[in-house]
Amino acid sequence: MRNLTDDPPRLVEGTENDEKEAENLAVKASLKERKLEVAEILKQLEAKGQELALRYDAVQLRRQRLETLPTEIEGLEGSIAQLKQDQVPTSNNPELGLPLPETLRLLKGREAELAALNAQIVQLQASLPNRAKDLERLEREIKPLEIQKQGTVAAAKEARRRKEEGGGIGDELEERGRWLTASEKALRDMLEVES
Repeated sequence: MRNLTDDPPRLVEGTENDEKEAENLAVKASLKERKLEVAEILKQLEAKGQELALRYDAVQLRRQRLETLPTEIEGLEGSIAQLKQDQVPTSNNPELGLPLPETLRLLKGREAELAALNAQIVQLQASLPNRAKDLERLEREIKPLEIQKQGTVAAAKEARRRKEEGGGIGDELEERGRWLTASEKALRDMLEVES
């Protein structure tokens, strides 16, 4: 406030008044602009504060869960141990106690073996008609040989019987066979031909 004893009041001219008015308007505009900036900053700070509050709540919730995890883990480990103990029947076959990935790998191997065996069975079944035909052909070829064998066995038995009875035919044939063998050997020796 001005003191009355100070300089006497002076009259303000219109131009000076206009200048001061323009200055005031500029300051007011600047203040308004700053007020808007501050309002925007406050808005951003409020949003950041809400975000931080939510993150803090989430961290607190996780911390509480982490604090309860050890007791939950102990309980689960106890349950697993009890389940393993209660598993009935325990088998001596080690393949029945394999973990799932190894069981699946073993299963794939067995399925591949089964597929290979099935392919072999199909191949054998396809060749079965040919084998049956071969078997029939061989049986037809063997039949005359069996008949000839039976005739030869019967003739040999007859020759033996005659020999045992003292009939001359068996002895004569045997003697003749020896003579032919000796004659053949002598001829070969004379002609120097190897047998």
